[in-house]
Formats: sequence, structure tokens, C-alpha cells
Amino acid sequence: MSSSSTLFRSLAYPLADLIDDLKTGEYKYIHLSDPENLLDNRPLLLAAHRNSKVKNIVIELAKMGYYVYHMVDGVARFVLESHIPQMWHSVREGQYLSSPDGVVYSFQEPKSGGPIRNMVVVFSSIGGDIFGNGLSRYFTQNFRSIQKHVPADTAILRIADIGGVVGSFYLDTHYAPRNTKRVGNLIESMRIANSLDKDSVITYGASKGATGALFHAINSDYRCVCVEPIVNDHYYETRFGDTHFTAADIFVEKKEHTFARAIETYKRRAPSTSAKDHESRIIVVYSTQSPQAPYLREIIGNHLTKDMSLIDFRHPQISDHPDVSPQSLNLVTMYLNMMCYGIPSEGGHFEFSCEAP
Repeated sequence: MSSSSTLFRSLAYPLADLIDDLKTGEYKYIHLSDPENLLDNRPLLLAAHRNSKVKNIVIELAKMGYYVYHMVDGVARFVLESHIPQMWHSVREGQYLSSPDGVVYSFQEPKSGGPIRNMVVVFSSIGGDIFGNGLSRYFTQNFRSIQKHVPADTAILRIADIGGVVGSFYLDTHYAPRNTKRVGNLIESMRIANSLDKDSVITYGASKGATGALFHAINSDYRCVCVEPIVNDHYYETRFGDTHFTAADIFVEKKEHTFARAIETYKRRAPSTSAKDHESRIIVVYSTQSPQAPYLREIIGNHLTKDMSLIDFRHPQISDHPDVSPQSLNLVTMYLNMMCYGIPSEGGHFEFSCEAP
């Protein structure tokens, strides 16, 4: 790391002056010390949630494409998004790859060793440590064993969600207004390279990952199985004080507007009559027991197309949003396999329940 490409300042440095310093465009890294102990010996993102001054710094840097990637000896280190593929050791060592647009991803060939019949695209949720400082927060490895539970001729494409503070939700931000296009380009390039039609691409994700899976499926005409996509940020912004860092001017628009427009466009694009009118291509699993239920019913349930299914899954061990994905995993796996094997399911709004203690 060249010192000439690194800007050294402190968290106490005036924010306006810091932004002016960065406008030269010469810095790939920023190191911010903490002489006034604004962090109070806490991880940077946790301190940002508790301290408005620190939060403003984190948000303003994110709007300029700088994201925290490490903390050592009380110094918060940020890296410019365009430089992440060059410095992330998992990319340098070949564990992860980087697309021509700079989207970080991994790709698993089918276990069969033969031709690919389906490709499941896995979008990452926010990690268990929502306030983690490392870049791994952008690439949570959800459903690690997925390849064991789908047909052996299925490839797995995992896509990182770099951007924002805890992720861009695979949507457009002011810093990266072409983010959805970049992600879409990667999926399409992998689809074409493996001679797959769009019906052979199945997007999957939970929570933040489901946001990406749902958007990119309806935007590009793929099939989708997802669990509780975040389609409205109101709950996390009000109930938990904006733990997802979405209230600030980082994103191009509110999620409810993004999805309202995307679903309406999808409706207009779909043929008016088809032999498969009632066969579900988009399956969204949610739960009445989750606080996300009202938003999903309003934005998706009230605008279902004939080839979409909204599944209300009820289970005694669901009490909050994070519980829905693990408790419904067997149901989700069933739907993934039905899509892989070409077994149709009916569109509509349904309720399933499990009475296990």
C-alpha cells in the first residue's frame, strides 16, 4: 500500500474538509485515527449507530465510494470501491473472482462434472455481525451446502453486494447508479457463457439477498425463490434506528418505489395469454409472524401477477424476520428443486404451516 495513495486524517477532522481533500480523486485508502475516542473502543459501524458524528462520516464516505474494511490500533481503514478487487485477498488468491464491471463473485461448477442444466444465483444477506468492519459483510455465504440439495447438474453463482455501508441491496446507489446493470451484466454473461436460457437461471436469497434476488428476477425474466425480501426500509429505520444505514441519501430511491415500478414493468412485459399463465416463476416466502409481512403484502401481495406466488409460512419458532429463512429452508429447497426439475407450481397467495413444537 503506497502512502501516496492513502489519506491520513482523524475522526475529529472537519467532515467538510475531509470531503474536499477527497475530491482530488487521488486516494485509494483513508486511515482515520480516533484521538478523541469517539468510537469508545467499539467497532466503527457499531459506534456509528450510537454516535451521530461518526455515522455522518461513515455515510458521507460511503456516498463517495469509500467503505471501511479493517480496524487496527483504533484506526479505521477505508478503501475506494474500485480498488477492492485489487486488495481483497480472497480475490487476489482466486477464491473469488471479479467481473469486468468490478462485481465480486464466485462460481461453482456442477458436481456432476457435466454440462450445466440450471444455474442458481445466490444473493447475500446481511451477515450475523451486522456491524462487522471487514469486507466479508458484503459477501455472506448463505446456504453454504446448497449444492448438496439441488440436482448435480446445477451450477452455483454467488454475488457479493459491495456498496452502501452494510450493502447496496444489489440496487442502485448515488455512487454506483449502474449497480443493477453491473450485477445484471454478470448474470447474463454467465448465462450466455454456459448456453443457458433464462428459464434455467433461478435467483435465490433471504432478507437483503432476497431483495436482490427478487429485483433481478423480475427485471431480467429469471425464475426466483426468495425469503422475506426487504422491500420497504421503514421498519429498520424507525424500530432499530436505521441499522441498515438506508435513511441517508445513499440510494437513488426508496425500495418501495423501486419495487412498485419494477413489478408494474414486469406486468406490462409479460404476455397477456400463455399456456403457462398460472405456473409460478417468482416465489416469495414470508411469514405473518414477521414484522415484514405488512410491507410484503402491500407491495407484492396486492400486485401479484399470474406467475407469482406469495407463500405465508407459519411456524411456532418464528417470532421475527431473521427466523423465517432457517425455519422455511426445507420449503425453499423443495421449490428450488421443483424449478430445477421443471415441476410446475401454481401462482397465487397461499398459507402453509408447520405445527412442530
